[in-house]
Amino acid sequence: MRSLADEVRQFIALAAEVLGPVAAVRDAKKFIETSEIDAAILDIRLGDYVARPEEAEVEASFRRQTTYWRWLVRALGLVLLALGAIILINPAVAAFLFAAPALGTADSIFLRAIAARDLTIGISLLAAPAISLPATTLFLFAIAIIPAIDLLLVISHNGLTPTFLPHAVSLAVILILALWGKRLA
Repeated sequence: MRSLADEVRQFIALAAEVLGPVAAVRDAKKFIETSEIDAAILDIRLGDYVARPEEAEVEASFRRQTTYWRWLVRALGLVLLALGAIILINPAVAAFLFAAPALGTADSIFLRAIAARDLTIGISLLAAPAISLPATTLFLFAIAIIPAIDLLLVISHNGLTPTFLPHAVSLAVILILALWGKRLA
């Protein structure tokens, strides 16, 4: 039978970062809330707490959902980074997304400001999941205001034409991730 030390050595050999050990459930929860954990070695007894297999299964399911959520938030961040870079290079892309032709230098500057906004939010979404699930969830709710306003602007200018779809989809994706994060937090 392999010992706990053997298990830990095997994780280290795979270049894993070891968190812990911890002596209390409270301390373990701190690691869970502040770290991305892909695997865990659980002792059946943690202080005065005795873990049951069902609890371990539930916890593993929760960890998988949290990992998926973090990766999807980061994917959204990558999409926004790419969109920001494209708009920065070619502001006409933003003009197309808003169904408003770029008319002059001032319009180009304004559209590049939109690119800077998307780049900033993209970078934030890449980093935030590693910092805190609750803070990232709050951030998602806050940035949902941006596509909501964009959606209202496009609909008020163009009506219910297909030009509102990118803004509606981005609003839906951000709200779904925010609500999912709220459920996980």
